[in-house]
Amino acid sequence: MKRPDFSGIKSEASRLEATLATGDTDIMAANLRAHDLAAPHRAPYAAFRDTVFYGTEDDVERVVEALGEGSVEYEDTVFPALRSRLADADDVRRLDRLTEIYTVTRHAVNDAYEDYRDLSDTLGRARGKYIISDLTKKLTAAKVTLVRALNNLASNAPGLGPHKTMNQPVSDLHHLNTTGDPDEPLTPRSKAAVKALPRYPFAVSMGDKVLTPSGRADVSYLDTDLANPRFRVAKASSTRVFPGSLMPE
Repeated sequence: MKRPDFSGIKSEASRLEATLATGDTDIMAANLRAHDLAAPHRAPYAAFRDTVFYGTEDDVERVVEALGEGSVEYEDTVFPALRSRLADADDVRRLDRLTEIYTVTRHAVNDAYEDYRDLSDTLGRARGKYIISDLTKKLTAAKVTLVRALNNLASNAPGLGPHKTMNQPVSDLHHLNTTGDPDEPLTPRSKAAVKALPRYPFAVSMGDKVLTPSGRADVSYLDTDLANPRFRVAKASSTRVFPGSLMPE
């Protein structure tokens, strides 16, 4: 299943966050392709897609719970702190809308997961080849819906960052943001991604620096205490830094 396009509200969420992060209101209507910008996943699409289609029910539950908990944590901690610092009424409205989208996309994941779980349970008890065949088709459709909902989860592909020179080369890897704090090396949404897919590799430069969605590569993977395997990616020399995510993220 090829990665589907983001939904309209998911794309809106990325633009809202990038606007709040940079202060550049032109982002809301900008041609992102012309500026080589895209919304980078933290937990990669291919990984959660394959988990839903081919993993165990426990694996799927872990993905849904970890990414959902990360979304709630971010909404409950980072957004209120940001709100207290906002002086512009338009920025407050942007944050209100971003918060709404977080809730909507998280509920969509939860609803899709409940359908997936119920059909999985029913199929496990089913007897008769025609009943099993019908339920199998329904479960496949439910898996597609769940993958789409996870793809559109606003907290897992937040903000904007360089696309061709950073996001695209690492699109099948964990794409993590770091804090520089050895006691808390990963930002909340990145921690959620690693918890969701604990055996999946994350992207580092040829010099073993963590490649972040903004285009930075300034923290050694040794300083992150990550158990995940690392995967070296040749970082393009033309990569610019675009701080299009709220921090701490």
